Amino acid sequence: MERPDEVVERPPENESPEHTEQGADGTEGFDLERIRELILAAHPDVVPDMITGTTFDELMASIEPARAAYARIAERIRSQPGNAPGIPAGQPGRQPSPAHVERLSASAKIAEGLRRRRG
Repeated sequence: MERPDEVVERPPENESPEHTEQGADGTEGFDLERIRELILAAHPDVVPDMITGTTFDELMASIEPARAAYARIAERIRSQPGNAPGIPAGQPGRQPSPAHVERLSASAKIAEGLRRRRG
């Protein structure tokens, strides 16, 4: 139980954990870096470097321009089909040997392999 001569400071019950009293420099006491991280997690379709601000309102206002920039960049990339790297053909998969090849002589197997290679 508290004694009347002790002063205990408690944050207001309706105050969010990210908000504190006004700072010495006059700025709001939000944990802006944490809020920025939450914005980036909630909005993966933004340019992260554009989410900036020194106040909560500035951070929130930067979301829409960052989203518009992301959309412009994504559209520009989609409209340039020549940028996609070509996929090399690679080696074709192995063809199963027909059962009759196993009964052939060595020279006949070589001849069969050369015939298949030519197509």
